Amino acid sequence: MEASFLKLGAGVCSCPKHAQEKIKDTVVVREFPDTEFYRMGPGLCVIVNQKTFSSGLQDRLGTDRDRDELEATFTLFQADIVKYDNLKANEMMQNLDLMSNRANNDKYNWVAICVLSHGRRKANRDEVLGCDGEGVDRKEIINMFADASKCPKMHMKPKLFIFQACRGEESDPEPNQPVPSAPPPSLGETQTDSGAVPIVASTGRPMKSDYVIASSTIPEHVAFRSTTMGSFYIRHLCKELQDRGHLDHVADILTMVNNKVLGYNRHYPSAPEYITTLSRKFQLQRTRDSTERYTELQVRHFDAEDPTVPTTAESVH
Repeated sequence: MEASFLKLGAGVCSCPKHAQEKIKDTVVVREFPDTEFYRMGPGLCVIVNQKTFSSGLQDRLGTDRDRDELEATFTLFQADIVKYDNLKANEMMQNLDLMSNRANNDKYNWVAICVLSHGRRKANRDEVLGCDGEGVDRKEIINMFADASKCPKMHMKPKLFIFQACRGEESDPEPNQPVPSAPPPSLGETQTDSGAVPIVASTGRPMKSDYVIASSTIPEHVAFRSTTMGSFYIRHLCKELQDRGHLDHVADILTMVNNKVLGYNRHYPSAPEYITTLSRKFQLQRTRDSTERYTELQVRHFDAEDPTVPTTAESVH
């Protein structure tokens, strides 16, 4: 009876009860069970920005813009930001190892690792380069945070890896690879083509899980960067995260970013990709304080830009 009264009166009466019912009628609210989402809150964002190279490689003009955009974006979502510029390959590994130890902390609900550098595929491995031209296997970076044996307090929490780097093939004679031995036959219905994924005994979940790898290009291809406005991919990624990160699942946002970059510039065709093992919806959270800090960074980094500087020069990344 009361429900009918509220429904019928919502269109003509302005009392508090009917006003509330009118809001319910006009606003669509998506409700998901808590188990559909990872816990929201503070995170850790690490940015490795490689601009200047001493090994004959071209300097990466425009990458500082990417670094600043990423800093502002993840500050908006309550991240502690750690930035590194121009690290040699061994320094990159040493500092990321320190950050893996820092991420192994109950205060962080998620982590984002962003690497901006030259890149290549060598012996069927994706590498990002130190400023000395030496390569670091992307898998080694990922495992520092995604492997529960190395960063146990990030187990079952979302981990985002962003690689702005080329993935062109670099021909190199491959060493002879041992032929793997066949696994023993299964005693039950389930069979496997190779070794099973290691699990964490306390949770029964895979040792490496709940991560997403976002790449500025697909394997065997290059990525593009404006020498003044930054890379195509990071530019669109930051814009979509700033607009939708607190509303949508990160995987949905990455799909949207892929679509925007694919159609961005036909003269510089780009095809980003992402790979995910996320098991829940990964949604970011902003607060009044984090929004104020984001605004301060926007003013510091971008409001003083000279509008007369040309922004059309594009460069292979």
